[in-house]
Amino acid sequence: MKSIIYYFSATGNSLFISRKIAENIENSQILSMVSEMRKDNISPDAEKIGFVFPLYFSGIPLVVENFIRKINIADIGYIFAVVTAGIPVTGAALSIVDKLLQNKNKRLNYGSYVKMVDNYLPIYDIPDQKEQIKINQKALLKVEIISKNINDKINKKTLEITPLLAIQYKPWKKKKKEFDSVFFIDSKCNGCGICKKVCPTSNIKLLDKKPQWFGNCEFCLACIHHCPQKSIQLDKKSVYKRRYIHPEIKLSDIIEKI
Repeated sequence: MKSIIYYFSATGNSLFISRKIAENIENSQILSMVSEMRKDNISPDAEKIGFVFPLYFSGIPLVVENFIRKINIADIGYIFAVVTAGIPVTGAALSIVDKLLQNKNKRLNYGSYVKMVDNYLPIYDIPDQKEQIKINQKALLKVEIISKNINDKINKKTLEITPLLAIQYKPWKKKKKEFDSVFFIDSKCNGCGICKKVCPTSNIKLLDKKPQWFGNCEFCLACIHHCPQKSIQLDKKSVYKRRYIHPEIKLSDIIEKI
């Protein structure tokens, strides 16, 4: 019984969770949504499929929405979703996924959240390393429960207060072309081009060895968190904030799946 886990990950949280779930599910593999979207047809040869991705503005990343709209799931028997989030109770992601699946005459069988280190710099500060370790250790315990539920084909979704939470998601989507207007670089930029390599939408180009953004941004903040010089900023406060990449995910793991 084959399972495929499709993931979207900017700083490694969702990739890490995908790997851990795959380790606990026999005959499973993980695939990048970004890479798979390049195919003309996405028709998984599996009995179970899952989507693992971060929470965005109480909803789902636009690349995840587009992926679910494109994938052929007519022959899939069991579908699950796992959402990584700094504050899981603020999500309506599972309900959004379920609605997208209903448009394909399917339903989300199982859905859960995993608390991870929150990397949303516009609002939050990245916790220190000690707190990061605590969060990631608890996440592993949650993954064991999630994996068992998926193996047992449990039909259950975490309860969400959908109408209230979805209010901010819809207007957020409409601002996609404005997402990257807040980014700027400071004098530390050395033109290494890593920001371009980690961008899941190929939205960054180097002009005179400096990054420029072109209005097709997911606001995943991969460019900010992976910048080795910490030179990409989004406001004056971000200069003083920590950056975050999951400690068990390498830069090459992100780049090779873009």
